[in-house]
Amino acid sequence: MKRAFLLMEVVIAVSILVVGMAFIGMQVQNSSRAAARAERTMRTLLLAESKFAEFDSGLIIPEDEIEEEFGPLFPDYGWRLLIEPHPTTLDLNQITLQILYQPRQDISEQFDFDEAQVVHRLYTLRVTPQPIDLTRDFGMDEEQADDLAEQLGGVTEGGLDPRALSPAIFAELSLEELLEVAPPLLEAFGMSIGDLMNVLPEELRQALEEAQAESEDSEGEGASDSASGSAGESTESGTGGGRTSPRTPRRRRGPVGPTSSSSTAK
Repeated sequence: MKRAFLLMEVVIAVSILVVGMAFIGMQVQNSSRAAARAERTMRTLLLAESKFAEFDSGLIIPEDEIEEEFGPLFPDYGWRLLIEPHPTTLDLNQITLQILYQPRQDISEQFDFDEAQVVHRLYTLRVTPQPIDLTRDFGMDEEQADDLAEQLGGVTEGGLDPRALSPAIFAELSLEELLEVAPPLLEAFGMSIGDLMNVLPEELRQALEEAQAESEDSEGEGASDSASGSAGESTESGTGGGRTSPRTPRRRRGPVGPTSSSSTAK
């Protein structure tokens, strides 16, 4: 009899233990899911704020619809921006921003914007970003603006106008072109490349230093080749005076501005 009661107590205790473990496991699983949802919600809000900041600063050229990925840092996320002019004010836009989510096993897989899940949707009103006028917004002299326009005239096909600078232009420039644009712009404001390097993140600073070193090496090799060719010509002609080879023209890009259109990633 005692053994029967003891066996019953063991069975009841094991049953209570199993039920308790199942309840605890369910709570842990629910907590894990809630934490994952909260983390994803926070991430989508931060990503949305970053896109609104890019639009306000002029890095995103206003179009009817724009679809892009967030890049390798957030490979499973994309965004869709729908822009409609406000019916009463031309400079005001009705903006719908959708944050898209599509898990991918491999980052090389193409992001499917049609099949991706819309995990967050925001609505807002935004003023159309205006070009930056260095003479109006930063107090640059007209003479300095003319000199700067002359120095930056060969960077793009239409050149860079200090009185109508769009941040989207700099987003389209290559690293070599940025290194060409930065010195005259910084000099106009009494700064140098060293001052800029001191405030940049370590990774970006290293990338700029490597690109600048490669640019200087290529220029040095070009100068030595030109000198060698000039020396050879002078030796053959016997005149003692050589000519330097013409400078290789810079690669130019098409003009980028608020009225230009960019392709929509699909």
